[in-house]
Order: sequence, then structure tokens, then C-alpha cells
Amino acid sequence: MSRNFGKQMKIAILGTVVYDDIITHLGEHRQSYGGITYNVAALGSLVDENTELVPIAQVGTDRYDEVVELFRSFGRISTDGMNRMPDRKTPMVKLRFTSITARTENLLYVPPPLTEDQLALAAECDIVLVNFITGQELDANALYSLGRDVKKRDGHLHVDIHNSISEWTESGEREFVGLRDWRKWVAQATTVQMNEFEVEHVLHRPVRGSDEYLAAAAEIAAAGPRGAMITLGPQGSVLAYHRDDGIYGCVWPAADLGTVIDTTGCGDSFSAGFVWFYLQNRDMVYANAAANVVGDINCITPGIGNLQRAREMPDLLPQAFGERVDRLTSGWVGHRLSGESEG
Repeated sequence: MSRNFGKQMKIAILGTVVYDDIITHLGEHRQSYGGITYNVAALGSLVDENTELVPIAQVGTDRYDEVVELFRSFGRISTDGMNRMPDRKTPMVKLRFTSITARTENLLYVPPPLTEDQLALAAECDIVLVNFITGQELDANALYSLGRDVKKRDGHLHVDIHNSISEWTESGEREFVGLRDWRKWVAQATTVQMNEFEVEHVLHRPVRGSDEYLAAAAEIAAAGPRGAMITLGPQGSVLAYHRDDGIYGCVWPAADLGTVIDTTGCGDSFSAGFVWFYLQNRDMVYANAAANVVGDINCITPGIGNLQRAREMPDLLPQAFGERVDRLTSGWVGHRLSGESEG
């Protein structure tokens, strides 16, 4: 299924490394690294020996050495994009879960934007995954330049909107400001991802039910990216993407491979799964379904990473989706959203 044929590949992961202080919905207290750590750990579980991961982030001097050591444990990692901030602390996020999926978030020590050198390093990679952990990693102009440079190399830019809809007070409280000129933002991406909450702040309107989510994904795809995904937690995900004769899409259910332990990082694992499996066969419907599986494995696996089970995707898909898997293996393209339903 792979089209890489042993080619040496580089995947850049742009964002912020944070130190999470978490109280789960069961009242359990734990601390660990978060932010793009989940993306790097998930990809480290999935990629082959020909693929190098290039995390790009600003890290405080207080935890820099520990973060570099941790990242190197995830596999073939280049730390050239990890910038030590000599006079700054590593950002800290306080997460308080009120249910298995709902939580409050408080962020301290927001770092400065990524540097030109860091963005230039990213643009040299085959795939660039941007995860807006703080929302301030790069502005619209920097994202435009990055998208332009990636496209020049026939690369792929995947953007997780995440906290680009947010600003932070001095005390670390999040304020939702939406995404100004959102069409300009998403147009720079090859593919773009957001969750059911974030899409409402992007489009500045309520979005409810599978039909509305599918219409919202189609609207976002129409603004320029090749594909748009909305993750819906236990309801799965929605995909809209371009084909030669229009925009197609589908609503795909969540995988159910075991008991959910912790949903922290499941969206980050989803994005990791999508870019990796899309790289294998350039099939967005398949990659979206596979990403649901990777996200679910993250939710049922304690700790960060250790998602190697997802490498056996052909065997997992029937377990996760039953008879629906026939659509994936038959090359189903979804429904045509600009006309009558097909498929």
C-alpha cells in the first residue's frame, strides 16, 4: 500500500512543548509533558525506519535537556528545531477534566513565536504538521510563507487549528477570540483539522448534528485546503475533500477497540495518524478512518505514545468498523457534497 518505496522522509512537527498538570474526571492527579509531545510520540510509534521526525518548538531552559532526552526515546528524531530559551520557563498547562472529554485549560509562560530559522527548517521537510498549542507559534503571514514554501517542494502542510482561536490572559486564563480572516488561515494548508468546539469559533456560528458538521467541513474545504476534518470525540469524525469534479465527504464513526482510559492527546494522535496513513496511499477517506483508530488507541493506552498497535492497521480496521471496512478497501470516495449523493 505504501508509495514511499524506501524513500528517506522527514516530518516536521511545529508547535509548543508544555508541561501538563492534569486532574482527571476521576480526581486522579498526574503530571507529564504534553503539547506536541503527543504528536511526536504517536508518530514515533507509527513511522518506519526511513522516516525522521523533526519537532520544532521553543523550550525553556528549565526542562530543555529533559525534553530532548524524552523526544530521542521516541525513535529517529532530529532535535535541530528545538530552541532553548535561556531566560524563559517551559510553558505549563493545568488541565481539569469535568467529564471524560470536557475540561478547563489554563496556560502559563507562553513562549515567543517560532523563529525564521525554525520555519525554514520545517519547510525543508516532506510533511509539516502544525499544532497550535498556544495559538501564538506563528501568525497568518508566517503561516502563508510556510505554506508557500512547502507547496514549492510539493510537500504537505497539515494544520490543527486547536488554540489559534484563543488568547491568554497574564494569569493564564483562556479567552476565545475566534479565528480572524479564517479563510486566509485555512487556505495555506493542504489539510486542516479542528474539533467540534473549535469549528464553531472558526465559523462564528453554532454547528450541530452530522449534517451541519459535514456542511461546515465542506465550507472550510471550499476556502482552499485540499481536505478538512472535524473530530467529534466519541462520535468519530467528519471529512470533506476535493476531487476533480467537486467536493466529497463522509461522516465516519469512532473506533471502539477497548475501554477509554484518558482522552488527553487523542486529537494529536488523530493528526499523527492522518498524516502518516495519508502519506502511505494518498487516500483521504482511508487516512481519516485510520486516524480515528490511532486516536482511539491513544485513549485506551496509558501514558504517552506506545501506539505501535496501530501499525497493524489492515487488521484493526475490521475490528474497529465491522462491515464498513469494505468501503475503505473498495476505494469508496464518500458522498459528493456539491450534488446528489454517490457511493
